[in-house]
Amino acid sequence: MPKLLRLLLLIIACTVAGTESRAEQHTNLIEILSEAEDYISVKPSKTIELLTQKGDLTSLSTPEKIRWHIAIIRASVPTNNPIIFEQSLEQVLKFKKHQFFDEKLYTILSGIGIWLRKHHHYAEAKVCLMCALEHTNDPRIKAILMNSLALLLWDMGDTDAAKNTLIKAKDIALERKLTSNLAMLENNLGLLAFEQDNLNEAEARFRSAYALSQSISKRATRISSGVNLLYIFYVKGETLNYQRLLPTMIRLTDAFPNKEKKANVLLLNSAFKVDNGAVITPKQELELKTAYSHIISRKQQMVIVKYLSEKLSINFQVAAKAPPSPYDKDWLAGITQCDWPRLAELPQKQWINSL
Repeated sequence: MPKLLRLLLLIIACTVAGTESRAEQHTNLIEILSEAEDYISVKPSKTIELLTQKGDLTSLSTPEKIRWHIAIIRASVPTNNPIIFEQSLEQVLKFKKHQFFDEKLYTILSGIGIWLRKHHHYAEAKVCLMCALEHTNDPRIKAILMNSLALLLWDMGDTDAAKNTLIKAKDIALERKLTSNLAMLENNLGLLAFEQDNLNEAEARFRSAYALSQSISKRATRISSGVNLLYIFYVKGETLNYQRLLPTMIRLTDAFPNKEKKANVLLLNSAFKVDNGAVITPKQELELKTAYSHIISRKQQMVIVKYLSEKLSINFQVAAKAPPSPYDKDWLAGITQCDWPRLAELPQKQWINSL
């Protein structure tokens, strides 16, 4: 065989092998991405683990790269990974003129808004969520975004606006029969009522959320509303209801990868046992202090201090409330799809009612 022909065949073989290798790499990355997206709500730390171990994304298309970084952004919020969050946000903003970026704008803005809220940048979080709401007509997405906006308004101290926003979102969920959204909204309305000492309303809301989430096997909301119900039963002295629900909540929280939920049940049930004659040993006291360290929500810390601290004879401390602060990054300016000055000046109540 002439040397030239052998060389030509070798080049062809190498090209084919390289193409197959690239195709295999692409398939592998898509499988990782799909798995990571499935973990976002259940175990976001797994999402981060899966998506940060691969550095070369060149075989992915632009929409796939956008999906990759959106998944990291969404998982970074509950796992509190600011460095990874900012890195992925910078990457996804590189594609801000791509059509798929526009299609996913509400998701990107929602992730940014929630992250900003958790880091007390309230003004920026608010306009992010408002812009996200203006860029979707999907009732399910609207209900989710309005829930996020309501939580932000609650953090800002405007409980009336927060409740009105949740009720507006609930109306959408009822009209469209969005059971999952409805369960989430009922649970948050229950939390608002609980904070305001409206125990009967809180119990009704939590019961509704629990039944709705159970009907569609929505485990996370079922656990949240179920633990909240336990607190209501404990505070109201409804021992029989408490004892009936407790085994289910222990089983569900033990099987769920969330230390805060487990800690909540342990702290509450320890107080219940003390009420019924148990004595907290030094070892148990240490375990309870460790459990309290897993309670991230400041609002939940306040509930524990109000109802359990004295019973357990442990001086739990509520984390200091961080003041609102401006954010010094220029992310929002780079997202030209939003009219930021207009959103900042809009009358809030009328704007929410127009949704």
